[in-house]
Amino acid sequence: MSFNERELKNLFNRIGGAMLMFLLAFNVLCGGAYSIGESLLAVSNDVSTKILVELLNSIAYIAAYSIPVWFFLLLSKDKNVQPFGLSVALSKDRPALVSVAMMFLGTAACFCASYVNSLLFPVSESASDLYFFNEAQAPYVLILMFISSAIVPAFVEELLFRGMILSSVRPYSESGAILISAILFGLMHQTPFQLFYTTVIGVILGI
Repeated sequence: MSFNERELKNLFNRIGGAMLMFLLAFNVLCGGAYSIGESLLAVSNDVSTKILVELLNSIAYIAAYSIPVWFFLLLSKDKNVQPFGLSVALSKDRPALVSVAMMFLGTAACFCASYVNSLLFPVSESASDLYFFNEAQAPYVLILMFISSAIVPAFVEELLFRGMILSSVRPYSESGAILISAILFGLMHQTPFQLFYTTVIGVILGI
């Protein structure tokens, strides 16, 4: 086994360890936050309780995704760790117009993947009976829910999948890094109903 092969095997062992840590942290922290939130809402359903529940969910989500990254860096001590590619600058290798076109095409591909996913896994009518929609919410509660369900997940998911995983594998194979990070991103959702389109979105975000 060459040095690069040994290095790659060691890298995948560290990524595997980090993903196992993610599953543990996610199910314990986010599951615990959900249970505590439900208990709090059962006692009091006022605005301050809803805000507290959303803050609790956000903190649990951030911790669940940050702990595996910290664990990966701990396992990677004295190893050659690639810097996480989280820059928001446009690529110098392609014109800005191409980058903008890729964003539009990526968005279209996400909608197409979502449509195909809905054909593969039809959603029952009961799924529309969600907490987010089943009652009028104060504007600041809705804003906080948007932050906890969209902004926070977007940031921490990028940190773990396009930051740690894609950046670490990319020196060995760019296409392999995109595919591996996308598959793990799809599996991370832990449900077959989201696997297809989240994997497609993972490929798009990786590119």
